[in-house]
Amino acid sequence: MRGFTPARHVVVTLLMVALALTVAACAPGTSTASTAPSARPSAAPVYFLSGTPASQKPAELIAVSGVTGRALWRHSTGGVADPSFVPLLVGGVIYALTAASLSSNSVLQAFRASDGALLWAQPTMGQAFKEPVVVGAMVYLSLRTTDFAHQGLLEALRASSGAVVWSAPLAVVVTAVTVAGGVVIVTGTGLLTAFNAQTGALAWDFSAALTLISPAALVTAPLIVGSSLIVKIGSVVTGGSPAYHLLALDVATGIERWIISMDGLFSLPIASGGLVYLTTTLDNPTGLTSSLFALDPHNGATVWRYSAPANVDLSAPLAVGGSIVLTQNVVTSLGDTVPTAGAVLAFNGATGRLLWRTPLGAAAEDGLFPWLISDGAVWVFVRYPASASMIVGEFAQLNLSDGALRWEKSLPAINLHAFVQDGAVYSDSYSGAPNGEVIAVRFSDGATLWTFVA
Repeated sequence: MRGFTPARHVVVTLLMVALALTVAACAPGTSTASTAPSARPSAAPVYFLSGTPASQKPAELIAVSGVTGRALWRHSTGGVADPSFVPLLVGGVIYALTAASLSSNSVLQAFRASDGALLWAQPTMGQAFKEPVVVGAMVYLSLRTTDFAHQGLLEALRASSGAVVWSAPLAVVVTAVTVAGGVVIVTGTGLLTAFNAQTGALAWDFSAALTLISPAALVTAPLIVGSSLIVKIGSVVTGGSPAYHLLALDVATGIERWIISMDGLFSLPIASGGLVYLTTTLDNPTGLTSSLFALDPHNGATVWRYSAPANVDLSAPLAVGGSIVLTQNVVTSLGDTVPTAGAVLAFNGATGRLLWRTPLGAAAEDGLFPWLISDGAVWVFVRYPASASMIVGEFAQLNLSDGALRWEKSLPAINLHAFVQDGAVYSDSYSGAPNGEVIAVRFSDGATLWTFVA
């Protein structure tokens, strides 16, 4: 878990900010198709925002054919796109965040997915901190403001028109917004609060109690498991050691159900098959120790635990079909990754039994990280040392059933926002194209199907 947060598995309703892979050059607004045998790419369009802050051009929202890689339509947003945000497709509407400049207040725009027509544009009262969250007829947005008394702001907008329904000023910036059980849960530094999703009325506030658990508590996005929300809490005590806890509350009332102390830094928890999984990493005088835990969500009790050998660092886990998959990297006393010593592991989610272990590494390797699991395959990203402007490495695909290596493909400059759909992977990346690129890769063998240059 050192220095890298494994990318989330982005579902097909998430769109992409334009990035780029180093591929054959083609003229702006066109696509280059691969000569490899045809695959079965999706007939559904791929949507993305073109333009980067360096391009000094207004971002365009572009729909690209999943079959041919050619533009179906494009619409200027009139603003700059922040590469840290991805547009969101919900119910035939695309929600995108732009701004006059990266230092200006954000504008949330809604476009009709079928033809790119602008439905509405709503200036906000601050700079967006996270992508919008769309649930039912409402859109929720976390903003950073210049008001020193209230540095954070949560806005709730009507999805049909963009009109602000309610807003809630907060002392700190909201780092995560989660909607469950009729409430909007917001988290941040020393913040764990819920509002009525429709009216904005305060439902409950656990923030004051956080100071009793951990000074200057850093609260992550909650994991919703049934009627419980589970959050990771961490803090650094001045002159002391870090403290880490896992806390479970009732979603509707905010009443504490259980809390456990964790040894060392730990990953964001995930839920699968009625259990909660996470990995921990602890540096101590004798070396690094790392473990994978399966916990009972009702009481936080350990159901099973896998303890890695000394100086083996475990990644955050991924879960699918009853299996828990993660990667391991061997590290030195200085914290450097040992070349060629990485591996991918799969466990039975219910029992903790090791199902398979596949060594995977390269001489220049800087770390192995699980990327996504789909269609019976595990994708692993192999990161190599690179300049500050890009990440370089390769992908490897393994069978989920037995860990057998299917293929490896070098990708010189990538970003890990991507999704799998109908036999193809649609990704984005950076390779120097000022307005960005999108690439389609065949799932079965990693062959490039087409590349679109904005």
